[in-house]
Amino acid sequence: MCAGRVRVETLKTLQPLGSLSEARLTELSALCSTDSVGRNTDPFGAKGIAGQAVYLVHGELALSYASGFSRVVVGGSEEAQHPLGRRGDAFSGAKAITDVEIMRIDSELLDM
Repeated sequence: MCAGRVRVETLKTLQPLGSLSEARLTELSALCSTDSVGRNTDPFGAKGIAGQAVYLVHGELALSYASGFSRVVVGGSEEAQHPLGRRGDAFSGAKAITDVEIMRIDSELLDM
């Protein structure tokens, strides 16, 4: 994994972040970063998502659930505009289908 800086333009496309002011988005962009993960790896294996809002920015990610159901989330899609695992059942596993870029934001920052 390698970390990168998050652009304000990226934050504007994400929910509920897109409704924040330009000044708040600029402030927030300095406090979050992206991780690039290679295909066939679990981007959350070493560092889970507890206490964070995690977004898929680029790539394709397969999510699996305890029920046996699985689905693919594609960066840039409508579904990827929302934090992973926050719009329904929490996923139990993940695997990058392609190289992926994920963005993490501390949930406490979003509550402010």
